[in-house]
Amino acid sequence: MKSETQDTQMQEPGAQRNGDRWRVESDSIGEVRVPADRLWGAQTQRSLEHFSIGHDLIPPEMITAYAILKTIKVPVLVVNGRVSDRSFRRMRRLRPFLGPLLANVDRFGVQTPEDREKLLHLGVPPERVTVTGNLKYESPEPERKPALEAELARTPQAAAAGADASDGQAVAAGADNPAYLQVATQLDAIGNELRAEDAQEQRLKAQAADYQRKLSLSPEVEREYRSLTRESESAQLKYRDIRAKQMEAQVAQNLESDRKGERFTLIEPPLPPEDPVSPNRPLIMIVGLLASIALAIGIVAALEATDATVRGRKDMMDAFGVPILAIVPRIITATDIAAARRRVKYAVTASAAACLATIAAVHFLYRPLDVLWFAAMRHFGI
Repeated sequence: MKSETQDTQMQEPGAQRNGDRWRVESDSIGEVRVPADRLWGAQTQRSLEHFSIGHDLIPPEMITAYAILKTIKVPVLVVNGRVSDRSFRRMRRLRPFLGPLLANVDRFGVQTPEDREKLLHLGVPPERVTVTGNLKYESPEPERKPALEAELARTPQAAAAGADASDGQAVAAGADNPAYLQVATQLDAIGNELRAEDAQEQRLKAQAADYQRKLSLSPEVEREYRSLTRESESAQLKYRDIRAKQMEAQVAQNLESDRKGERFTLIEPPLPPEDPVSPNRPLIMIVGLLASIALAIGIVAALEATDATVRGRKDMMDAFGVPILAIVPRIITATDIAAARRRVKYAVTASAAACLATIAAVHFLYRPLDVLWFAAMRHFGI
């Protein structure tokens, strides 16, 4: 921050100043030359050299006020505080960076317990948060003091109170009190937020009314849909009847043209064949089953021929060429019994899964099970 009396002219890198009065400052990037009569460091000097910075200056009175508040450690209080759900979602994502900011506030006075829980979730200690309610509506009206009111009425700020009565804000002309300007800015922000919330409420009400209107029209739409469905079914029946009569007329016309006057009536419509001509699926399944069995036997024989595991007396004698004096039988433990039971369970489960897979394959790849059932009943005369 610079006062109005400071020289704001930016110096070009490498320029001479007051007889080469420079000092060298350094940071993590490197060294940089800073004018000897300036109090800023390397980062500020580098910003002045590389960025276009405006010439708007902070008034010296505001700088002095901030310095006095920082020096005397004036406590900072938040009164009638409120944390909206949208602001809480954003602040929760920035929680690691809000710690130093919230630590400068000595006390929070919030409106509801929900606001207190939100601040606690953001890292504020419980002893610094108090639920005070809405002080604007719930606090008692203070006692009027005519002398103080008369003194305030004579102040320049009260005499120059704003003319914008539509939003109820009165900004004093030429006010230079930092606290007053901050409160005025906060009031403007709160007013804008309230207007935005009111507009959103009106939009939601309009949407709710639209949805209610659509819900009220649902029974009528359903009745129209049912009526259209019945009309469609009736039209389809009429179309089938007319189509059948047309086919009969065409057949009669063809017979008359061939001088076959006998009457031709279609007694029963043709049915699609139940068994396909090609491919012969039962033959393919039988051949596949036989091929799989032969392949399994061949694999087992090949594994047995190439297996060098010693499994008995004969294998021991063939391997070592010496007679066997004694054989220690295998000792079956409880672990072996449990493993055998698990293998039995796995085998039963695998068999059941294979059966279900076979049934599903027959149903989806060969023929539906209900068709097979009726074919079997017709074959056995049931």
